[in-house]
Amino acid sequence: MIPPLITTEGLVLNNQMPASGALGGYTPPGTASSEGVSLLMRGMCRAAIATGNPEMLAYANFLYEGAVKNFFKNV
Repeated sequence: MIPPLITTEGLVLNNQMPASGALGGYTPPGTASSEGVSLLMRGMCRAAIATGNPEMLAYANFLYEGAVKNFFKNV
């Protein structure tokens, strides 16, 4: 299940400027910066390695796909 602080696209929500994206709108409306996604993704990868839990790795992949789609233009 996706926590309420993450969008269905895998981006971290922005509670400071909900009507716009971070830093003048380089992110989709209501989302935070790419750094927030990167930190969460890193934490999930580390947790997956430490626990061996495949759900954590799947969640990290979900976050990665969201980052690629929104910040790296599907590179």
